Amino acid sequence: MSCTSAGVGQAQLDHVILGQLKAVPFAESFVEGGLSASGWVTDADVSQYGTQWYILSDDEEQTSQDGDGGFALCYNGNYSSAYHYGDLITPKMAVRGNGDYRLTFYVYQGTTTNATVPPTLVVMCSLDDNDYFEVLDTINVTEGKAGWMKYEATIPVTSANHYMKLCFRGLMNSMYERIWIDNILVESLIPTGLENEELRMKN
Repeated sequence: MSCTSAGVGQAQLDHVILGQLKAVPFAESFVEGGLSASGWVTDADVSQYGTQWYILSDDEEQTSQDGDGGFALCYNGNYSSAYHYGDLITPKMAVRGNGDYRLTFYVYQGTTTNATVPPTLVVMCSLDDNDYFEVLDTINVTEGKAGWMKYEATIPVTSANHYMKLCFRGLMNSMYERIWIDNILVESLIPTGLENEELRMKN
């Protein structure tokens, strides 16, 4: 909330996460319906009966992509047709050097819907807490044959960047719609020698 001579401004909500940055490669496969690392954040445009993220185990409506017993679900619990979004935000990961990082993950495709606006997934990245930018085209989860599909995106970083976080945003219009994701992996494509040299020069 901001307060000036003109009056009191609208409140703004953001997240402050304390702790060490996660190392890359960073992997999360939601084993047995759990998280392997702390620092994950969920957010949504409405607090109740809207679009929310959950971490579930295999006996709860879906089977994980790799059979490890867990996956992430974005679910719309809204009682009427209203477009809402829910965010699943990764912990912050340390980035070093000047080059590309690779993100891979799996999405369950071929889901059915009666909505005029299909459920979609938008994947975004923020470097050093700057504005998010999309790292690949919007994913329509109703398209294609039913089953898990692998997605891959390249994320460029510069030697001035220190950390990144990713946001998986599910957008849904009707009650009971779902988006499932699994096996998130972030890897550096910067050669180890070059990464170490740029880190030395930075310090």
